[in-house]
Amino acid sequence: MNNEISRQQFGARLHRGASFRGRGIKEAVTWMKNVITLSAAAAIVLASCGGDTGSKRLKGGSTVSSEVRIKMSFHNQEVIVKMDDHPTSRDFINQLPLTLTFEDYAGTEKISMLTRRLNTESAPSGFDPAAGDFTYYSPWGNLALFYRDFGYSSGLIKLGHIESGREKLADLNGEVTLQRVETGGGESE
Repeated sequence: MNNEISRQQFGARLHRGASFRGRGIKEAVTWMKNVITLSAAAAIVLASCGGDTGSKRLKGGSTVSSEVRIKMSFHNQEVIVKMDDHPTSRDFINQLPLTLTFEDYAGTEKISMLTRRLNTESAPSGFDPAAGDFTYYSPWGNLALFYRDFGYSSGLIKLGHIESGREKLADLNGEVTLQRVETGGGESE
């Protein structure tokens, strides 16, 4: 009789808490060796993936770090947004600089249509925005900057959150210039 257990049996036992009641010591030892081997292999794989600087490559060879900020300039005022790090926000950052026209919508948010839809692959199905959230509404293809809390919206994707200047949102109407804020080494060519 072979005391080795299959990977499927190993996974099932691991999932059930690895009960070996009524089994031999040899099978329990084999199971423990498998656990140790898998743990060691996982540690080696994770260690070999080191060196991640938190940067993502953009078109043209530039990179975006996970600490990207954008500046929204309008009527001699500025709002700074700290961007989240995921494919949809990186796609937006890749379009900068932009000049867009914002308008009030529903007394809750400032919106602007983008000329091109953003990549929404791997994006959540919706989001529950709070005041200060910078978002993309995929069904319409527009940016939405919330100055009041709002309920869950299907198709809404958070791009970032206002870091400074939230009190200036009441004046945000008309033409707004959006550009990436350069912070000591955030972008490289």
